[in-house]
Amino acid sequence: MASSTRREPSVRAMAEKLEEELSQLSDEEIEARLAAAVWVDEKRGAVLRYLEEKKLGRKREAQAAELEVARSAKDAAWEAVRLAKEASARANLAITIASVAAAAAISAAAVALLTIYMKP
Repeated sequence: MASSTRREPSVRAMAEKLEEELSQLSDEEIEARLAAAVWVDEKRGAVLRYLEEKKLGRKREAQAAELEVARSAKDAAWEAVRLAKEASARANLAITIASVAAAAAISAAAVALLTIYMKP
C-alpha cells in the first residue's frame, strides 16, 4: 500500500506538469504535436481529453453568452412593450382631450350662432 501512495503524488505531479505545459500551448500547437506523436499512450489520451474539455468549456461559454444575449433581448422587448403601452395610453388620453375640445368648440359655435340669429 505504501508503494501506491508513493506513486499517486508522482502521477498527480506528472498530470499537473502536463496540464501546465498544455495550458501554455494553443489548440493548433497541441494538435500539431498530437499529429507528430510527441505524446504517446497515456499522455496522448490525457492530452486528447484536455483538448476536448477545453473545446467543451469554450462551447459552454459561448452558449452562456448566447443565453445572456437572449435574456437581454427579452428584457429589451418587454421594456419596449411597456413603453408602447404607456404611449398608447397617452395617445388615448390625447384623443379624449381632443374630442372634448372639439365638442366644446362645436357647442361654442352653436351658442354663437344662436346668439347671432336671436338678436332683434
